[in-house]
Amino acid sequence: MLNSISDLRLFLAILEQGSIAAAAAQSRLTAAAASKRLMALEDGIGKRLFHRSTRALRPTSTR
Repeated sequence: MLNSISDLRLFLAILEQGSIAAAAAQSRLTAAAASKRLMALEDGIGKRLFHRSTRALRPTSTR
């Protein structure tokens, strides 16, 4: 599940910024590292947190 508070901060940064790259920069991570941490978080909780495409990132449904 959640490895640390920094994973939650990264999730919130991605949500607020609307971009993994922007959130990574804000969190002083590479985009690749942020993406891997997000995927690990999603694997840990067993749910996808964002719909991703090459042009957009949006949160999944809360249902």
